[in-house]
Amino acid sequence: MSNKDLLRVSKILVVKLFGTYTHEVPLRVEDRVTIIHGPNGVGKTVLFRLVAALLSGNILELLKVPFETFEVTLSNGSTLGFSRIDLPTGQKKENDTVLGTCYLKADGKEVHRFQPRASQVDIRHLAFRIEREMPWISRIDEDRFIDRRTDEVFTGTEFLMNYSGRFPERWKDINLFPEADWLLDIRSRVNVHLVAAQRLLRVSPASADW
Repeated sequence: MSNKDLLRVSKILVVKLFGTYTHEVPLRVEDRVTIIHGPNGVGKTVLFRLVAALLSGNILELLKVPFETFEVTLSNGSTLGFSRIDLPTGQKKENDTVLGTCYLKADGKEVHRFQPRASQVDIRHLAFRIEREMPWISRIDEDRFIDRRTDEVFTGTEFLMNYSGRFPERWKDINLFPEADWLLDIRSRVNVHLVAAQRLLRVSPASADW
């Protein structure tokens, strides 16, 4: 793929992050460096996790964080977004599960729309396999699991959403949500890499091991 076909993220927008924060962050594309700063807890790190999830097709990662709408504006002026559909806690569905809508806008108008959906059979099958490797998780019935450390009860979908970050490495590339061709094309043209880093630590000279 030639450089002229590649796209870059020029703006990030999240609405009702954690049910509270709305952030609109323009990126300094030409300078290639943008510094984002703000108080702890307002979602700076989460913002980048959502960018990586949206542009890599990691739907489960998108669903781990509560928000209403998340969008990235690309260097060609189009906007790729995801709006959530939150199910009531504990709701059980017998058919396919739809938990949000991916959309693409050009010139301010929606040109493509796609609802990622996963078969309940596939969700349960994967949840059963992963549950065997998490000794603190127990299956209650065919679609309910309990975390014995907290006594929280989850459906199979909720289990995958809440614990996807703790899955064994070999399960992390499994894609439960087949995607539309236009979405795959956009993602192939945007290279995004999330580099996880520890927060800055303040070390007292008296306690440091010099």
